[in-house]
Amino acid sequence: REMVRFSLSKADMKVACAESGRAALDVIARDLRLAGYTGIITDLSQIDFSPLESHDTGCGGQGWFSDLSRPVVAYQGHNPFHGDCIPTANFEAGTDMLVIRRVSENPVTESAAIKNRLYLFGSPHTGTAFAAENDGEIPSSVVESKLPSDAFLLYPLVAHIYHVRPCEDTSKGKPGICDSMDDQVPVLVRERVGLAHPVAEPLVAGIEGLEILAGVDHSNPRDYEVNSYSSPGKVANWERVVSIRISVQVRSFERVFRPPATLEAFSADTGEKVLDGYIRKTFSQTVFLENAALRVSTRPDTLRPGLSENA
Repeated sequence: REMVRFSLSKADMKVACAESGRAALDVIARDLRLAGYTGIITDLSQIDFSPLESHDTGCGGQGWFSDLSRPVVAYQGHNPFHGDCIPTANFEAGTDMLVIRRVSENPVTESAAIKNRLYLFGSPHTGTAFAAENDGEIPSSVVESKLPSDAFLLYPLVAHIYHVRPCEDTSKGKPGICDSMDDQVPVLVRERVGLAHPVAEPLVAGIEGLEILAGVDHSNPRDYEVNSYSSPGKVANWERVVSIRISVQVRSFERVFRPPATLEAFSADTGEKVLDGYIRKTFSQTVFLENAALRVSTRPDTLRPGLSENA
């Protein structure tokens, strides 16, 4: 009897791990497919980011959310956004971080603008990034910068940081900080650009490991094919990255004490087997960065094979 109950419990935990792993990959993959999307404007050199130069969202300046020339950047095993952005206690040491930048796929009307939120006011020829000064209003200086003949659309600016946090619930001890009084259930978190500081959105509980590999195009001229995959610390130029391979390690919510759980149970720090009674499994997915490859300019050698300048 005891063995029957144990087997069913272990089977349920395996199913839960699989569901969590797929959910985590799905949410990151969808964001990656939109990485670098800039709406109707395709030439980044024609976007004016100067109105955001004095706008600080707490992560070390505007570059982390506005550098659309590098729509995807990852950091290997460390947290470069510590301090008032992502506290060290809220980062699972030894795991990777992934930053994705783009604009929303859904443009909004001027009346929907929210004070201090970030937007891109863009046309096929030019664009301006700015922070709204008032609700329901585009600053006059931004409107006056457009060409009279251009039709413009207003896009919310999107910037996300994905990372693993050591606890799901941060309310038991110091609010907003993982400490010994919290639940110790690891969770995949998405930090999104906010009004003053990033807003943490817990996405999938049970995710204790995040690993990123970048597919790099070394060809000259570029052909937007992956020549090699590298860990984030070995990528010299993120503008050359055309695909991302995501791996997440999922841990069961409860321990299975008999027998020790060894299902793909490896420490993210040492790579050694972990015999702590948890079931673990790793899931991976590779995503091609469509917007990086479809970016066109006036130079024919920058076009992806099969595309014409009129495509």
